[in-house]
Amino acid sequence: MAQTGETVNEIIVLCEGYSRYADGEHPGGADGEEGSEAAAAGDVMLANCTCTLIKGPDCNVIVDTMTPWDGDLLLRRLQEHQLHPDDIDYVVSTHGHSDHLGNNNLFLRAKRHIVGTNISQRNRYYIHDFNAVWCGKTLPYFVPA
Repeated sequence: MAQTGETVNEIIVLCEGYSRYADGEHPGGADGEEGSEAAAAGDVMLANCTCTLIKGPDCNVIVDTMTPWDGDLLLRRLQEHQLHPDDIDYVVSTHGHSDHLGNNNLFLRAKRHIVGTNISQRNRYYIHDFNAVWCGKTLPYFVPA
């Protein structure tokens, strides 16, 4: 329960992700188990990330913007929460796969785009060493409200 004066953020899954082999087979089980062989060249995966909205009183963050073919779906899901791409302050892509950053271009007014360990806005790239350690702890990147 939030204390008086404490900021409360709402975490909303806009689209739930998935990952499976197109033919229904799932290689990679434990040795000796059915499906223990590694994926072969030519195998096809069906996958998309989970797209999450962190909606706060002063700041909105979208995490992983799905594939470029999901733009209309993403816009509809934002609209369901009374939001427009211009209302998003920060875009976070957990890594550089196309299903995690496919619609980052919708959020051109965001203060920062964070892709993996890269932080940028327009042609500015902000230097932050995510591996830096101070007093035995890694230094996080704080998203200001």
